[in-house]
Amino acid sequence: KHFGMITELYGLPGYRTVVDPNPFVMVFFIAFFGMMMADGMYGLLMAALGVFLLTKKPKGMIKTVAVIALATGISTAVWGVLFGGYFGDLPTAFMAKLGIDFVIPPLAFNPMDDPMTALYLSFVLGFIHLFVGMGLQGYRMIKQGDVWGAIFDIGFWYLILGGAGLFLIGVQAGLYMAIVGAVGVLFTAGRAKKNIFGKITGGLGSLYGITSYLSDILSYSRLMALGLSSAVVAQVVNTMGSTMGEGVVGWIIFVLVFLIGHVFNLAIGLLGAFVHTSRLQYVEFFGKFFEGGGRAFRPLFTKTKYVNIIKEEN
Repeated sequence: KHFGMITELYGLPGYRTVVDPNPFVMVFFIAFFGMMMADGMYGLLMAALGVFLLTKKPKGMIKTVAVIALATGISTAVWGVLFGGYFGDLPTAFMAKLGIDFVIPPLAFNPMDDPMTALYLSFVLGFIHLFVGMGLQGYRMIKQGDVWGAIFDIGFWYLILGGAGLFLIGVQAGLYMAIVGAVGVLFTAGRAKKNIFGKITGGLGSLYGITSYLSDILSYSRLMALGLSSAVVAQVVNTMGSTMGEGVVGWIIFVLVFLIGHVFNLAIGLLGAFVHTSRLQYVEFFGKFFEGGGRAFRPLFTKTKYVNIIKEEN
């Protein structure tokens, strides 16, 4: 329920909605936030903050912040281990200052060395995110009795987008899937129109929506971009600190640069990750199925403009 705050910042679902977005927002928010930060030590600091706040048995907004910090901190740490980030490349820079070559290898790959793989991974996660959003819209339509609408408006687009994705990775059958989906959209998207011209133009106009889906997919490149920018800043901070001379003075400067630089990078990273992760939920995800217009339930609540106080006479 704590991740409901993310949804509430956008708006409350309408009373007649059949889809609760909060469980899906929670999963994707945690995953995307972690990928944008992607540092094992940053993640541990965030999780430690969450645990510390929870030990104080907070209530209300403080408890919500604590739970989100703990969850996103764990995700950030996991992504950091996968990408090999620990305060950037601090272990390497620290050991280099001692004259020792040392590298902690990533469990998966290092986005600094292989940015294209990180970009492809971002697009795959984007495909999954959009497909889930479209699936929720299809589920809503089916629950409301519009089964054919779900097949025509969601199923055919699944064929187009899924087929295009398969074709891009070399699966020839994906091309035929996309063609079948495109033909289906062409002949069904304008079904509400009364004349044949309206039906055709409606189908063509709907097919033009492929550009919107392309734009949505490209938006997920921010997953790679923010993670990469945070790693670059962390590496620059470590490099600056490790080149500040030898001896006691050099080590003091190293520690100062480390503290100031990483506090700044962590703060900027947290702000950027929150804003951009939320944006992916609000624009790309909610745009596929979300119905707003709801209001928070307040039992026995009376809203008054004026209050007339009458003093009782004894």
